[in-house]
Amino acid sequence: MAKNTFDIPQEEMDRFHKAMNQERIEQDARLEKLIESEKENIPKNEEIIKMIPSKAVREYLEKTGHQFSERDRYLLWLCLEPGKKEMSEELWEKGRYVSVPHPFRKGDIVVCYGFCPVFANPREHAGKYEIGIMQSFADDEDWAYWDNDVKTRLKSITDFSDVATTVEFLYLDGTFSHRHPNPMELEFACDVEGALPEDIPKTDYLEVASDLMRGEGSIELLQMYCDKTMKPVNMPYSLRTKRDSPLSIPLMMKM
Repeated sequence: MAKNTFDIPQEEMDRFHKAMNQERIEQDARLEKLIESEKENIPKNEEIIKMIPSKAVREYLEKTGHQFSERDRYLLWLCLEPGKKEMSEELWEKGRYVSVPHPFRKGDIVVCYGFCPVFANPREHAGKYEIGIMQSFADDEDWAYWDNDVKTRLKSITDFSDVATTVEFLYLDGTFSHRHPNPMELEFACDVEGALPEDIPKTDYLEVASDLMRGEGSIELLQMYCDKTMKPVNMPYSLRTKRDSPLSIPLMMKM
């Protein structure tokens, strides 16, 4: 019998997807009723965009003229509006994907901060924000392919977490480790005052790593800056990567 990537019999996978699809049909029916009951209160497209914390994402959506569907506006409203956490958590857990186009591309240096309790990991140090390099999406076509794949081929098993990007974050000891933040909690580092000081080695390190991510530069140059930046940290790797970024800073947007 043919098997899939995870070595699970295809018959078993077919049963799983059938059950998931049936559950999704029931969820969609409930969602339609909720949308109908709140139709007059659902924010308009421009109002939803203004609610998104990321300045870079807001500007990108406005520039491209993106229009969220009524369903997506309702789900984003639940996620972004204070006081709706309980309902939004239930909907996200049931598997709700919303397309959120964004401008972040592979090699971009970004700052990440958590803003929404539904999908943002709590930060141990309030007022501190982490810096890293985008690993996802080489270009607009790459993002569009992934977005379409999630909405079609993977529809029955996706949820809101699938909107996430992949970012390689820089840590105190000079190592990188990836996580999957939501694009609505990212900003371009160049738009955050003090994120990339010109007079410290870590800034050069990030820029060299950014070039390498884009297919430019050299591993030798990256290693040179890595040696300058590395700090010995006597703790297991799993704990070490949970520490603050070496470029953790208060968020100060350049307006």
